This record gives sequence, structure tokens and C-alpha cells, in this order.
Amino acid sequence: MLSVESRIQAVVDDHMFKTFWEAAAHFKTDDLVVFFNEGHPSESLTVSPRISVCDSKDLPDKYKAKLQRPSREAAVRLKDSDASFWLVANFTDGQGACAAINAKPLTPGGTA
Repeated sequence: MLSVESRIQAVVDDHMFKTFWEAAAHFKTDDLVVFFNEGHPSESLTVSPRISVCDSKDLPDKYKAKLQRPSREAAVRLKDSDASFWLVANFTDGQGACAAINAKPLTPGGTA
């Protein structure tokens, strides 16, 4: 069985980055939480501003503690032009994790 970290790396893809950047434009902030729900193909990715989910009663306490601060503070070596987001991943076997993911547009219109 893959580690949770390996599983998270496997789900972070161009589609997730595109979803993040579209949400950043929509919400006019990059302080976002991307939720990945394995087993829900039509709603596998949802995005919300971090501040609106910090006190969610549906969120496990272990995630709430991490989400109290922006992902930018948890991410490693971000440059001014970089962005980051929290990823909350829930897998069908009950495993899950909350991790800071770095995102940077490579070219105009780029997503990763």
C-alpha cells in the first residue's frame, strides 16, 4: 500500500493546478483550500477560501490546526511570484491528509 504522502503526490496534477488558479481568480485570493475526494468523480475537487473553512464543524481537528495559518507559511522556500494552497485529500479507504502544495504559473496561461 502506498504511503499517504505518495498518494497525495499522485493526485496533484495539472487539473488540480488549473482548478486552483481558476478559483484564485474567482475568489480574488490564493489563500485557498483544495479538497480532493476520491470516489466522487463529478465532485472530486472543490475549492474554498481558507478563512471560510477554518472553523467548519465537518473538518477534523487535526486539519483545523494546520488551516489556522496560510499555506504560504508552511510551504518551503516560496518566492514572491509563487503561490501555495492547502490540499485536504480524503481517500476511499479512510486515509486522508492535509498538506501545503506549491503552485506557480510557468508561462502566461500556464497552470503549474
